[in-house]
Amino acid sequence: MEHVASPPSRRGTGAHRARRPAPRLGFIPEVQGLRTLALLLVVVFHIWFGRVSGGVDVFLLVSAFLLTRSLAAASEAGARPAPLRTILQRFARLLPVAAAVIVLTLLAAWLLVPRHLWGDTNWDALAALFYVENWRLILENVDYYAGGDAASSLFQHFWSLSVQGQIFILWPFLHLLGYGIARRLGRGVRGVLIALFGAVFAVSFAWSVWLTAADQQVAYFETGARAWEFAAGSLLALVLPALRLGPALRALLGWLGVAMLVACGFVLPVESTFPGFAALWPVAAAALVIAAAGAPTRLGADRLLTRRWFGGLGHYSYALYLVHWPVLILYRRLGGLEEVPLLDGLWIMAISAAASALLVHLVERPAARAVGRRVPGFVRAGPLRRTPLLRPARRFAAALRSPRIRSTPAATVAVCLVAAGLVAGGGELVRSQLAAAEAGHAQDALSGGTPAPSPEPTEEDRSPGWDPITIEVGAEAPGLPSVADPLPGAGSIEYEWAGEGAECAEYDTPPGTDGVCFESLGAGPDAPTALFVGNSHTQQFAAIGYRTAEISESLNVRLQAGPGCPLRDGDLEADDACGKTWRAALDYIANERPEFVVLVGTMSAAGEADEPMTGAPEWIEQALESSPGTSVIVLRDSPRFETAPYECGLANGWDASACEVPAPPAVDPGFIAEVEAAGGTWTDLSEHICPDGVCRPQVGGVVVWFDENHLTATYVKTLVQHFADAVAEDVPDWPAELYARP
Repeated sequence: MEHVASPPSRRGTGAHRARRPAPRLGFIPEVQGLRTLALLLVVVFHIWFGRVSGGVDVFLLVSAFLLTRSLAAASEAGARPAPLRTILQRFARLLPVAAAVIVLTLLAAWLLVPRHLWGDTNWDALAALFYVENWRLILENVDYYAGGDAASSLFQHFWSLSVQGQIFILWPFLHLLGYGIARRLGRGVRGVLIALFGAVFAVSFAWSVWLTAADQQVAYFETGARAWEFAAGSLLALVLPALRLGPALRALLGWLGVAMLVACGFVLPVESTFPGFAALWPVAAAALVIAAAGAPTRLGADRLLTRRWFGGLGHYSYALYLVHWPVLILYRRLGGLEEVPLLDGLWIMAISAAASALLVHLVERPAARAVGRRVPGFVRAGPLRRTPLLRPARRFAAALRSPRIRSTPAATVAVCLVAAGLVAGGGELVRSQLAAAEAGHAQDALSGGTPAPSPEPTEEDRSPGWDPITIEVGAEAPGLPSVADPLPGAGSIEYEWAGEGAECAEYDTPPGTDGVCFESLGAGPDAPTALFVGNSHTQQFAAIGYRTAEISESLNVRLQAGPGCPLRDGDLEADDACGKTWRAALDYIANERPEFVVLVGTMSAAGEADEPMTGAPEWIEQALESSPGTSVIVLRDSPRFETAPYECGLANGWDASACEVPAPPAVDPGFIAEVEAAGGTWTDLSEHICPDGVCRPQVGGVVVWFDENHLTATYVKTLVQHFADAVAEDVPDWPAELYARP
């Protein structure tokens, strides 16, 4: 093909034998068009569908295709690969725009995101800057398939750039290895590289398939499970010169690739199959489009992909990918949007497009000139340059290119320093304003307003008369340090998860389930044991067990939870992480026969009635069949909200009526009867979580929820006596008198 390097010579005339000028690689316009199509799919699916489109997989393949195409051609010309130089050149192009987006996103977060979320945001920004965001998301057990809701990290989309950056560090060294092997064996470099990247493809793909089946959340972000997609791009670059395809076949393959790519997100069950076998679909689609590139066809996909306006958008794809995600998340957060309407989505796209145009003209192009890289001519001239949307960006950029500030390196450094100074100063200003606001809330509390939430008081703080049973809405509980610490949790609310003790020794939550399993056995081997099993809401209710054990000194507690693991019909038999978690708990019950088992029997929904966990009665029957003496307590789920009550309290005041939400309706009596018929004890603490039928950010000076649906461990601990009273009749062995009654 005219636009690619010539095939390698046969053995004995390898490129390493004689240095010759590297062939000039022709521009492939279809690649730019492919980037545009992939980007549009990514943005559209993120905004309106909340699922995988396959567009990111195209970016991974294309990046390796272009890198290998360049390095292989140079190696065949006798040039020894220089990994460090290649790496520096790549990151010199990528980092300026990425750093600018990171800085601007941080500034926006400090202005618009609640203070208690700053810690995670700052760590995400640091991970993004150093290209390790994918590993941070793995450690944080982030579920990519949860979609771009308002609670998602502003830097979550940097996972793919992090994987790409790690590959950009590894790939030049693999090229150097291939060059050395070819030189040693006297063979053509291209053939050696095909064998090398073929091996990488095989090993990585096998690993991806296995890891996707074992732990899909990890597999989605894991570098090793994604390396085969880069290897596919490299293999395509190496074999493409040998392909000889006629116009008719190229037209067919091109449209087939485009159709496959567009259909990917609609056809494949991406929530359960990516990135294993399913990722072959978008990778193959991109490969077909590139393989079909070359000379123009009458009816091929190149008629679309090589249009100047369509392909030209590909030059903005990197910047647009970087900015669209934080714009989406902040827009949803500020608007309280659970789903994005069409008009709002178009606004998000317009804002993102304008921001990306500014980034290209003010950051990317000056940085490219500073490192000696030529800006593509298409960006400098042509129909896209005359697009009205870009005129303000071009005029602003032209002003910055005036003779007085024309020194690009100096200007770039100056702009970065000014931006850093603005962010630092702006962040400090925001902090000072919040500090003043906190002081105002403290004064309100002193003057008799509703006390601001406080953490659980220590023994030193708690007065003898303090009793969580008597806590009432708006009434200050004696001993609560609400005035001294009017807005607690801004730095510690994120640590309000329940979970104490050592990791479980036996019948643990199975590997690859992202579950937790802790045992607190301080009461000794002869004391009764309470097993809390279920999802993350059960984990929070386990604070009742921990606090009861602390007060009574006569209870051991085991927590076994799998995030996102309810108990619907079929979940127990499912061969997934949740099914394994529930079966592991049954094994523990059958062998250890705990005195108490506590689980959550419903799943709440914002503004709707609870969904009964229809698989719970069967699970209870199996548990009691193996351990008849066990008491199974089934709790009603805690309410969920569209926005976090904690954030509402911060923004509007803890006694603001705007933060009050009606408690959800009662649970279906028929389901309660099924639970009790199976041998369970139904327990509903709603009247203590949402007193008087109203859910509030705080009750009695204690924060109730730390996000949209999870109770704080601190507040759950105030429910211990209410829980004991609720189960006393059916479960008399549960510790009863935990607090002295007034």
